[in-house]
Amino acid sequence: MFADWEARRVVRGRDSWFVVCRLRPDVSVEEAQTEMPTIARRLDAQLPVTERNRGVRVVPLSHHVVGSGSRLALWMLTAAVACVLLIAAANIANLWLARSLARGRDIALRAALGPSPARIVRQQLIKSMMLAAGAGAVGRLLAVVSLDLIRTWERSRWRVSTRCGWTPGSSAGRWPCRC
Repeated sequence: MFADWEARRVVRGRDSWFVVCRLRPDVSVEEAQTEMPTIARRLDAQLPVTERNRGVRVVPLSHHVVGSGSRLALWMLTAAVACVLLIAAANIANLWLARSLARGRDIALRAALGPSPARIVRQQLIKSMMLAAGAGAVGRLLAVVSLDLIRTWERSRWRVSTRCGWTPGSSAGRWPCRC
């Protein structure tokens, strides 16, 4: 995880440790919290006297990252994005309508040449569907590429160890986390 992991592991100072752990599917946050005092006592036995009694608490990662006060702001941001998307859709519909009105002379000429009104409507619908499908494909491609870039950036930014550095003793019961 860190290049100087061994040096950091033996030096314990006033800094706090932030540990990310995934709970087993059958263990709730409350159950994990009830086991933490036992684990904290065992860790206290390994610490110098000046660094003991720090305590351990279990907090879901979503609450730690977002916080309880920011949830309303995130919902408001989501609503604002939905409104912008709705406005964009309305603008595109308006552009389609203006385009079809501008093509009125072309449609009148085609109607005068003999095809049925159903055929003219079908041709316009097919043309609109093809443009919409192309735009959807380009949008999906951009979404996939940007998600891959974001995931790559996040992986390089947050390196997570796949091993646990501490194995619990058998006296405390099962270890609530699966690392």
